[in-house]
Amino acid sequence: MDYKTLSFRGPFPNRMDPFAEAARYFNQLHSGIIGEMVARIQPSLFDMGYVASKETSLQVADMRKPDLSVFNLTAHPPSISVDYHAAAEAILMEAGIAIEYEEALEVPEFEAIRIYNRETGAVVTVVEVISPSNKTGPAEMRRYREERWQLFIEKGVIVVEIDLTRSNQRLVDHVLTAEYPYHIALFIPGQAPRVIPMALKEPLKSFALPLPDNVLGI
Repeated sequence: MDYKTLSFRGPFPNRMDPFAEAARYFNQLHSGIIGEMVARIQPSLFDMGYVASKETSLQVADMRKPDLSVFNLTAHPPSISVDYHAAAEAILMEAGIAIEYEEALEVPEFEAIRIYNRETGAVVTVVEVISPSNKTGPAEMRRYREERWQLFIEKGVIVVEIDLTRSNQRLVDHVLTAEYPYHIALFIPGQAPRVIPMALKEPLKSFALPLPDNVLGI
């Protein structure tokens, strides 16, 4: 394979480059992931009554805004009617593994993308792509957890956390996240948290993005 092909393809096609966690690389990678996700989900979300918004997020520097938001135009927290496991299997997507995670009810650690209801403007789902800077110390992690607590527990917002960093500090402290270098965590109000683990040499997995009344394969 020539150098030009390798440069465009990368040394880890369809997988996370384990050397990309340095800030100068990860920042642009993070931006690319968010942009690609918005482009892929926007048309289908619109048909389902939602809209995705790509928003600037400083994450640890400013924990008040997630990376991507989807708005619902209702003025109150949405009720969750989707059976995530059944809905994910129905569209042939990974449903993840339901886990016992009592700590999540006390200090949930989330970082997100936001999705809003198109008619009401209410936030219904937040998807966060975790960056290494979110794990730099206890203070940053505690700030992050407080924000996610407000979303998940107080406001009833679905939170999806995509962690493609290999840090030993996990925002979800569980045997599955300790065993695998990467994972996707799903926090759906009223349901057990779910974790989709990914091995180092495994392609990044598609998953069912949860919404209050449905799911969307991504």
